[in-house]
Amino acid sequence: MLQVQALALINARVTSQHLRSAVDRVIGVLESATDAGVDGAGIAAAMRSEADEIETERLEAGHRIAVLLGGLLPEVSERPIAVLTHGDVTLPSTPNLLVFIIAGGPVLRGARVTAANLAEAGVDHVVIPDSAAGWLLGDRRIDAVIVGAERIAANGDLINDLGTYPLAV
Repeated sequence: MLQVQALALINARVTSQHLRSAVDRVIGVLESATDAGVDGAGIAAAMRSEADEIETERLEAGHRIAVLLGGLLPEVSERPIAVLTHGDVTLPSTPNLLVFIIAGGPVLRGARVTAANLAEAGVDHVVIPDSAAGWLLGDRRIDAVIVGAERIAANGDLINDLGTYPLAV
């Protein structure tokens, strides 16, 4: 039954390799524990432990990305550094940073996740409609644009959601 629900979860977001990998890892623990004759409580504990490990890895990777991005942001002394982002990103906590988050996609999923992450890190942010991004860029109010990547090829090319290309350009 859990395998059927896992497949439904993967199919709900078929393009997400991160979700597929996480579900596969947890189901792998289920299958190994079942083969070893572990009881239901032990299986549940092992699956929870794997899920917790996945979350810890995600948080650590987000922190490493934030540190790297912090080193790449431009120096702007007279005002906060203005960053435009599309999707779920992690940024460094700094008193001189203002992040504009583009609200796009189904039920503003990426914007809500990014806003929550930034709020937790103490980073000033504003959620804007995706139609305002061009105006901000044209008005030269943005110092950096940061976009995520669903997949990254060995040569550095990336694949991401619709709407990313115009921001990158």
